[in-house]
Amino acid sequence: MSCNKYDAVFYYETNFQKSLVEKIVEQYYSEKNILVIFRKGNSLKIDKSSYYFNFHFRLNSLISFLLLFVVVPKLRKIECDEFVASFFPGINARILSKYIGHNKKCCIEDGLGTPYNIFFPETIISNISLKIVDYLYSPKLLKGIDALDEVDVLYTIYGDINSSNLKAKVIYFDFIKKQYPDLTKEIYFIGQPLVLKKLLSVTEYSNMVNKVADKHGRLNYFYHPAEIETKYMFNDSIFCRKVDQNIEEYIKLHQKPKIIISYFSSVLINIKTQYPNIACYYIDSTLINEKAKYLLEYFGVQKYDLEK
Repeated sequence: MSCNKYDAVFYYETNFQKSLVEKIVEQYYSEKNILVIFRKGNSLKIDKSSYYFNFHFRLNSLISFLLLFVVVPKLRKIECDEFVASFFPGINARILSKYIGHNKKCCIEDGLGTPYNIFFPETIISNISLKIVDYLYSPKLLKGIDALDEVDVLYTIYGDINSSNLKAKVIYFDFIKKQYPDLTKEIYFIGQPLVLKKLLSVTEYSNMVNKVADKHGRLNYFYHPAEIETKYMFNDSIFCRKVDQNIEEYIKLHQKPKIIISYFSSVLINIKTQYPNIACYYIDSTLINEKAKYLLEYFGVQKYDLEK
């Protein structure tokens, strides 16, 4: 079977990961032969062709299950020296890496998820999807990427990351520059799809955001891409906004708020790292475990108490 060979193959899913990939390519791969694969909706985009692939693998989805037979042979035709993707907690990247031939695994960050797994490697678990796909498409049952020592290189944007658990070569690249801009009086709330995930009811989520608005007056609420805009019952002092670019890019291009609040979002760490004088808060909740709270506070994000 003939293969297409590349110096590096990149895979991304989110706008944040896309920004990281573009910067890494600019700094380290500008003169190399590369292929970029990305997720768009339920499709895998490879070389301007679109192949359906259910990235959130479900046993009860027979069509998605059968269409994997179409995708895997196409992945096996790709070979590279370095496969660059977000492996922790990137289940999708871990599945793709099983079938794209490569010599090295290079990890990019997935916002909060990657440093979380680096700080707390015991949280890395084998996903049932990996085992099932392995069983179907591999000559024998293979182990998934379940350990940090399986990654050869980590490209990190956080200079103060805990790398003691890593055998990988750690490369800090210049993506986030610390800045101290003049701040407006605006307050941003970064939405999370907690209702969609059935972690909170519409009423519970609406009351929580309303409480924040009651404390501060005017509040700019930015929808998460997965949220459904019409669900919430917000006060009149809450101004809802939906922007096309990721929130980091939006803040970069516009005036800077004095406060950013969210439940549990990578945006908080990314913004706090870039703009140390913006006050960033996470909502203190039982939905967030103590390890995640530790990590947020490690990067300078403060706890927001709704009851005070």
